[in-house]
Amino acid sequence: MISQPTPLISVIVIGLNEENLLSRSLQSVLASQLQGCDLEVIYVDSGSIDNSFNIAQSFHQVTALNLNNPMPSAAKARNFGLKRAKGDFIQFLDGDSILHENWLQTAYAHICSRDDVACVFGGLVESHPEANIYTHVCTFDWHIPPGEYRLCGGNSFWRKSFLDAAGYFDETLSAGEEPDLCYHVRQLGGRILCIDAPMVEHDLEMNTFQQYWQRGITNGKAYAVIGLRYRHSKEKLWFKEMLRNFVEPLTWLIVIVSASYFFSFGIALIILFSLWFLRAVKIALNNKKRIHKLTDGLLYGFHLQFVRLPTFWGQLKMCTKYLKSR
Repeated sequence: MISQPTPLISVIVIGLNEENLLSRSLQSVLASQLQGCDLEVIYVDSGSIDNSFNIAQSFHQVTALNLNNPMPSAAKARNFGLKRAKGDFIQFLDGDSILHENWLQTAYAHICSRDDVACVFGGLVESHPEANIYTHVCTFDWHIPPGEYRLCGGNSFWRKSFLDAAGYFDETLSAGEEPDLCYHVRQLGGRILCIDAPMVEHDLEMNTFQQYWQRGITNGKAYAVIGLRYRHSKEKLWFKEMLRNFVEPLTWLIVIVSASYFFSFGIALIILFSLWFLRAVKIALNNKKRIHKLTDGLLYGFHLQFVRLPTFWGQLKMCTKYLKSR
């Protein structure tokens, strides 16, 4: 009787200036409770100027690679690791994330349950949700119910055959590389599932309004890149979301200008705030199963509206760049 080879899971960790978190991240991978599978750990550094690469090299079980690219990106780093990975299954992990000890075993079991499952991801929790208002409100973005989805984030577990067939991440993208890959994988018949299991603990490290605003701009660029790329496809991935991110802030501007003309600027602000408040109440009620405190729900509702401003700006910059390039 011919024995079957032991399945190999390759964990690809990417990082840039993550010296404060990288050691814990790599330790969490090596501490995974994994039975019936072998483990390969690859770290790809995107040009850190701190001690990140040396930290990775200090782990003899970790293959530390340097991207050596003048214009690094997450897509390039993950592809660099993929080309050297030997496993049939891939776990992508950001260097600021701590892997749950049982995740690899759970993810492997789920992805093997059906041949058409290309990717699984699970629960993500914030390391310091009460550190400040920015971290606290963005924590609620991580609460994703189990089910089938169109896309996943950076931390995810993959069947490598689907990644090979899709051609890996598009290295021309500096934002939106995950939804772009997921789109291609789904066109190949692959399914993307969120499962009810803890996956990673994430440290957002968002401590200032500037960081919060920049995060919104980055998200806006991703919406624009993907929305424009797939605007003519049947699915129109993120195209409707991109339009909504433009329309809502413009609607607020129309409300302010109109109310200021007929009444006063102060009245205009009161009307706008009232609209935001009513929308925040609706969002809070719609999310009460996962956000139990009404005050947290209202805060999240205001966040989802306010964040459209930097998102609008990020989209506008990317759309302008697109039009100039044509």
